[in-house]
Amino acid sequence: MQNMKIFLLILTCFLSITSFAANSNNPQETLISGKQIGQIKTELIKEASGIAASRKNPGILWIHNDSGNSARLYALNIEGELIGNFKLEGANCRDWEDIAIGPGPDEKPDYLYIGDIGDNDEKYSSVIIYRVPEPVIDPNSELIKSKTAPAEKIELVYPDGAKDAETLMVDPSNGDIYIVTKRRLFCRVYRA
Repeated sequence: MQNMKIFLLILTCFLSITSFAANSNNPQETLISGKQIGQIKTELIKEASGIAASRKNPGILWIHNDSGNSARLYALNIEGELIGNFKLEGANCRDWEDIAIGPGPDEKPDYLYIGDIGDNDEKYSSVIIYRVPEPVIDPNSELIKSKTAPAEKIELVYPDGAKDAETLMVDPSNGDIYIVTKRRLFCRVYRA
């Protein structure tokens, strides 16, 4: 659970920095210290691997486990309390590493992108990104147990062979997908 405290603290710092950068007109301003605002309060999240702040549901964080777990997304409030448990319909979890939010094929909804991009032994010929419209969450409801709409499976192949990756990002302006690799002297960034 100590790792979860650190994880939420890092997220809080990131969100503070992002907010600061977006709202700052003075490059001489200094960054403020982060503060812990919550702690994960569910045993269902055993090895958190990805987290994304919802755009559609204020105060909700989307989180998932790493490899060896079921294809599930969890909705938490910012205090770390479990709000929803969603089966990602039509998806498998080989080695989920990250989650992002971005635009998709339809203009209105935001989409969740789940990156099945881990490959410790660099042996898989492709990686999978699952895309699904972000569910609506009522933070005041009882625990939601549901499934998502059927996930769209986006299969990608690196141009220079298998890679292990940890980070998935989606450009909010055009939907480009970025994957950042790890385990090598120089990390690489790939765009789809």
